[in-house]
Amino acid sequence: MKKKIRDPEKFDAFELFSSLSLKHSYNINDSSALNDFISRVKKSLESSVKNKTLAYGKRTEALFAYVAGALGEVKFLKQEDSGELFFSGDEIQAPDYQLILNNKEKILVEVKNCNNKNPDQKFMLKMDYVEKLKRYADINQLPLKFAIYFSRWKMWILIPLEVLQKIDNSYVIDYTTAAP
Repeated sequence: MKKKIRDPEKFDAFELFSSLSLKHSYNINDSSALNDFISRVKKSLESSVKNKTLAYGKRTEALFAYVAGALGEVKFLKQEDSGELFFSGDEIQAPDYQLILNNKEKILVEVKNCNNKNPDQKFMLKMDYVEKLKRYADINQLPLKFAIYFSRWKMWILIPLEVLQKIDNSYVIDYTTAAP
């Protein structure tokens, strides 16, 4: 697969400024607004770097894109959870990726990293979070799958929601159940 080269410094920085300008009433021609924006971004980055869950999650998302592309069955892979989103009805959550497979099947994929130490330990996803992802998939009339990386065993699984077990307010799976 080829990766479409973008210019994130040009486009993403301006997109972020535009998003924050609505919230903070920034004027692009005001140097104090630019300074405040830069200060906010710096503070956010410093906080994000310290958040190990976020760091591992983003790294796992990026790894999934390369793994999926290398398997040779994906024709198109797009980050789904970026940019603004407008909707009506109940809360929704965009999953990480949309894929179009060589057989023309389209799927939405939410990527997760599991670092459980015990293979029988349950990996949990909160039910309300999964339901938001499911509503997004339903609106788009696409199946939702979960790509879970069991990092202790260096193993990926790609499963539909139906494979996850409901326990209390969570959907769960463990490595022993997931492993082929």
